[in-house]
Amino acid sequence: MDDPFSGKVACGAALGYDEPCVFGQGVSQIKAHHAVMLAVLKMFTEQNVRLPGTLYFAVNNEGRSSHRCSEQILQALDPKPDFCVLLRGTGMRISLGNRGRVDVNVEIKGKASHSSAPGSGLSAIEGANEFLNRLKKLQLPGSHPILGGRHAIAYQIAYEPLAPHTLPETARIRVDRRLLPGDDLDQVVEEVREAIGDLSPYEVTISRGTHMWPALVDPQHSGVQALTEAHRKIYAEDPETFYGQGTFDAGGPCAAGVPAVMYGVGGGESMLGDDFAPVRQVADEARVLVHTIMSLLG
Repeated sequence: MDDPFSGKVACGAALGYDEPCVFGQGVSQIKAHHAVMLAVLKMFTEQNVRLPGTLYFAVNNEGRSSHRCSEQILQALDPKPDFCVLLRGTGMRISLGNRGRVDVNVEIKGKASHSSAPGSGLSAIEGANEFLNRLKKLQLPGSHPILGGRHAIAYQIAYEPLAPHTLPETARIRVDRRLLPGDDLDQVVEEVREAIGDLSPYEVTISRGTHMWPALVDPQHSGVQALTEAHRKIYAEDPETFYGQGTFDAGGPCAAGVPAVMYGVGGGESMLGDDFAPVRQVADEARVLVHTIMSLLG
């Protein structure tokens, strides 16, 4: 986006929001929600609010497509929370679940040669091509009635060495394998290994990379109902609920036994487009959060 660090406030009519919006990189994913958290804490402090239960506020620094930060946060909490709201740019909708994912890392090694004499080597490009052809034939049966199906698709590939007129020795491929609740990470990697089979004369190494767990929360959970009622008090209607196609942070707490949903203000819909948050919705998010907390702990 143009001028991503301006923090300007401008009308978002051209982007579908005819009202004041704050523009800036990370506004819908992080910064607006930090402002909401601080506003709620400030209000509780100034009004000397006493809660009979335990309320945790945490800032998750996750940025590596894993759950490492979530795991460290949850390990530090005693007692473990009964419910979690992750403030994210959902457009004030409640995300009740999504598929998980795991990286399957593949290294294919041949022998480098000059492109004028391909027969003197073993091009990793050809090995990678054969790998991709076999991967396409991998059948992943079964699907979830809400979250959808599994898939395995290559999304990164790199060759070494990269030199003029040189057929590379090594190809590194990263496969995105989507997960459903109950999938076993090691078994998933083994499925890819079995589908590829023997790729001789190439040397092939297949290993498990970073993963994120699926998330799925019962819409009748008391926490979801409290959040729904809080939204209804502000907007006079129920919030929309949805199940995302991507993989997000909610899977970490869910895998640890903490039902986690995502909810919050958000206007920017593209990672490469304008990121913004309508000011009114930021204030509304704070109000919804207060009502949710008081309903569950007040």
